[in-house]
Amino acid sequence: MFSDASGVTRFKLAKCLIGFYQLTGMLMITIPRKAGRELYLIFLGFFYVIFLIITMSVALYNFKYLFDTRNPLGLFMDVIQLAVPIGSHIVILVRTFTSRRFHRKIWELYGKVDRSLRLCDIETGKNIESFLKKYSWKFVILIVFGCGLEVVIIFIISPGSSGWRVQRAMAIVPFLGNRLCQLMMMFYSEFHREFLTIIVQEFLKLVQDCNDDFATKPIQQFLLYRKCKCLKDNYNSLWLSVKYINKCFGLSIFFNIGMNFIILIVDYYWNFKAFYLNSSNSRLASSLCSVPLVAVLLPFIQSCDNTLRPLREVKSSLGKMKLHRENKYLNRLIKQFSLEVLQHEIELEASRFFSINYELLQGFISAMSIYLVIFIQFELADNYTYTVPM
Repeated sequence: MFSDASGVTRFKLAKCLIGFYQLTGMLMITIPRKAGRELYLIFLGFFYVIFLIITMSVALYNFKYLFDTRNPLGLFMDVIQLAVPIGSHIVILVRTFTSRRFHRKIWELYGKVDRSLRLCDIETGKNIESFLKKYSWKFVILIVFGCGLEVVIIFIISPGSSGWRVQRAMAIVPFLGNRLCQLMMMFYSEFHREFLTIIVQEFLKLVQDCNDDFATKPIQQFLLYRKCKCLKDNYNSLWLSVKYINKCFGLSIFFNIGMNFIILIVDYYWNFKAFYLNSSNSRLASSLCSVPLVAVLLPFIQSCDNTLRPLREVKSSLGKMKLHRENKYLNRLIKQFSLEVLQHEIELEASRFFSINYELLQGFISAMSIYLVIFIQFELADNYTYTVPM
């Protein structure tokens, strides 16, 4: 559905990945714009929303069969284990529809950066192709591993827990939608990092050329000025693309991370009941439920944190660049570039609630541990009777 041969979508792997996201309702745009296809993509997203609503309605209709009604806390945990992924997936689909113009601007900026760098004789094809191959392998492994493990869990659930088996089957599509949201933001952020890495590499060469003696020649100064201006403009475009990424995924990732937080607490709560209180005959299935979530969440946080790593090299290189009295225009451009790099804050975040980096993972684990202790205390209080000495 993308046919811009002069942009980053000239690569076959990029078209395949984008096409997959379009078919799953994660991307409802085409570049160049084709109204008929976009209407089809919007209809596809609407279909997924209706499917999720029907899934939750069927679950509530078969309430007693699907959910554990033995105690209120267990019932609450069981219901949210299906309701939260469905709700999060619906929010993701709705936000995909409402943020279509920002998705379009991101791809236009990436195409602009790619063309601008190649016009300055900076090769981008090998870097982008290498990135697409690495990401494609990562994408296939995480999707196959996550969905495959979900299917394995369904099959190893004991026959006596048929309600739980049906519940896990109904949750496959919502979990896949949430997983794809994380992988798509990884796709955008790693694309951004690849372009930023190219700019850093070229900027290091520029610093070396500026510090050499032959940089005093007029023709050489003109070429350095032209290259520096190209890198500066493309850096600003990448900074703007991060703002658009945050607008596209901010609210979706907020609900997605919240979903992961809640579901992991629920999964570990059921693990406690299965292993410590012997409340389940499917201990292996119970222990595997959290693995597909963690398997995608950790690479997602790592990818978002590493996206900004090349920026530190730009800041350190700017301090090493020498200024030349003979070329005041180049000096002025270097000073402007330095100020922009120092003042522009590039950060991937979830609607300003939190930044997506390793600090989020630390807070995530700490908060999850606190809630688990509280729920376990409630469970122990229901299962044990304490005798107060007279």
